[in-house]
Amino acid sequence: SSARLRMTEGTLARINSFTLRFFEDLFNKVYESDTKRMPYWLVPVVGSSERSLVDNHPTDLVDWSALEEVHKQPGLHFDENTPDEFFLDRFLVDPLDGGIRYFTIRINEDLKPTDPVPIGVPPRRQRRTILQYSNSYWKNTRDKIQWRETQPVIEVKLVRHRRTWLDESSATQTPVKSICFVCPDALKVSALSTGIAALGYLFPAIMYRLDSYLIALEFSHTLSLDLEPAYALEALTKDSDHTEEHRTLQMHFNRGMGRNYERLEFLGDCFLKMATSISLFTQNPDNDEFQYHVKRMLLVCNKNLLKTALTRKFYEYIRSQSFQRRSWYPEEPTLLSGKSVERGMRSHRLADKTIADVCEAIIGAAYLSPPSPSSTSCHRFDPAVRAVTEVVSSPDHDMTTWSAYYALYRLPSFQLAPATRSQLDLVEQIATKDGYTFGFPRLLRSAFIHPSYPYIWEKIPCYQRLEFLGDSLLDMACVDFLFHRFPDRDPQWLTEHKMAMVSNRFLGALCV
Repeated sequence: SSARLRMTEGTLARINSFTLRFFEDLFNKVYESDTKRMPYWLVPVVGSSERSLVDNHPTDLVDWSALEEVHKQPGLHFDENTPDEFFLDRFLVDPLDGGIRYFTIRINEDLKPTDPVPIGVPPRRQRRTILQYSNSYWKNTRDKIQWRETQPVIEVKLVRHRRTWLDESSATQTPVKSICFVCPDALKVSALSTGIAALGYLFPAIMYRLDSYLIALEFSHTLSLDLEPAYALEALTKDSDHTEEHRTLQMHFNRGMGRNYERLEFLGDCFLKMATSISLFTQNPDNDEFQYHVKRMLLVCNKNLLKTALTRKFYEYIRSQSFQRRSWYPEEPTLLSGKSVERGMRSHRLADKTIADVCEAIIGAAYLSPPSPSSTSCHRFDPAVRAVTEVVSSPDHDMTTWSAYYALYRLPSFQLAPATRSQLDLVEQIATKDGYTFGFPRLLRSAFIHPSYPYIWEKIPCYQRLEFLGDSLLDMACVDFLFHRFPDRDPQWLTEHKMAMVSNRFLGALCV
């Protein structure tokens, strides 16, 4: 929608108050009220369907009454005359302990504030009575305060704000105790509704994941690639040490980060080998197999990939740390109260091999991402071809489209020469066995000529150049099949099965 929310001084003050109250009540972070340094604001919305969120003007979507209520008072007032129904469906805040927050469930009329704490509630420092259990004051202060013994006892649910909502709970995990009983006088009834508070505890995970996607998209744009966001993020995600190994061997595993780059790296490594092989084959028609291998090694080696990555600062975009509840907060406004970001939380250490592997994963992400819809003549391999050019950074591979390989290739003279009867007969035999009829009999004959066969007899080169090209194409076909056929297998399993499919022993037996 092109509609804009018109901002006045009063409107901005209310929105800013709501945002600051959100951080204080939910996360115990008190920021300086400086609208010029706020990176974003939060506003409550009225209950709306997805369609109305798109069609309505932003002014009609904001819950202005909720904004006004939060702006007028930090918490809802109550006293001895307040009816018990007031405490239903409320969000309670412990003003002295930033880790204690509750959602109210019901009034328990069978308990009194002076009753012993029921068995099975989450542990706290004071457990003798419900009244003492409810407050976080030190003993000297607690003994001086005259607490009402007539106040209600509320059954509440303790908020587990330390949980990482991006990580699925394991079925084997022991259920955490969360139901307890408190008295309201030592607590604050937040002006934020329970719906806002409940969504608020999901907000850090949402912000972390959005931030990760935006970083991944920014990275793909720096390479002039149009990667699918999910594949771009997967290619940049390193969730443990020894990422390329089996899950059982990985160390320091960070849960909740989503899929890591390992499978995309396996796919991208194979496409990199194929793309560079085709490029060298088309641009260097007079080179032999040994020269091809040396040039390709210089293109695909980790040293070359690392050099490109360091030059273009790929390491700044790699995601190697899972969500941390102390590092997602806004950086700009001054923090007046609450724990600040610990030193080192916004930096990471990466091995050279990790950075090189990410380069290959980027190619894998490009291979799986569809071409730009704005282009009508592009090939599905075009994004991956461009990604190879970006990461190898060499004149030996400067193609940006699949068709560029065809444009560079020139048919060798031996292939265009007239075919003999024996060469034509070979075409017929292969067509009978394989179902494909070759259009260039002398090219097919080259695939069957051993290096020891004298060139002077037929003046056709031996199979070594074609074997160099075919090896990479065979690898790509097998890897593509395994990658899509077994979506949950790790790279080690995929590599072992690919090796079985392309091994000389298997191919030799098949040919025999």
